[in-house]
Amino acid sequence: MSQAVKFGPIEGITKARELQNVIFGYAADLESVINEILADWSGLGKVGGQREDHAAKLLGQLRPILDRMSKFAQTASRQIADMEANPFGD
Repeated sequence: MSQAVKFGPIEGITKARELQNVIFGYAADLESVINEILADWSGLGKVGGQREDHAAKLLGQLRPILDRMSKFAQTASRQIADMEANPFGD
C-alpha cells in the first residue's frame, strides 16, 4: 500500500473485512515462502549443508513480506488512531 486512503469511521467498519483479507493475503505469501525455505533446508540437510549461515540466509527471505506486513499494519493502525482522535473529520 503506497498511499494511505482516507475515509471515515463508518466506512472503516464496512472495510474491516478488506483489512482482514489483506492480512490473509500476507499470511498466504508468508506460508509460500516458508514452504520454499523448508524445502531448501531439507535439501541442504541431504548434502550436509544445514549450517547457521545457511539458516540465516534462508530466514532472510521472510523479511520482505514481514516488512510489507509491518508497513501495512502501521498504516492501518495510524488511520484508526486518527479516526479515534477525530471521528468526525473536523
